[in-house]
Amino acid sequence: MLTQTTYIEYLLSTPNNYTCTHLAAHLPDVSHDQANRFLRTSTLPVN
Repeated sequence: MLTQTTYIEYLLSTPNNYTCTHLAAHLPDVSHDQANRFLRTSTLPVN
């Protein structure tokens, strides 16, 4: 399952490639579709 914390950690550790495919390739329990759905339905905090 993809959470906001997991996604933010991914962004902080990935300097160049922010695609759902890349995320899914590096998290064994997350598929491209799960990442895409998470991004379409989540509201991430903006500071």
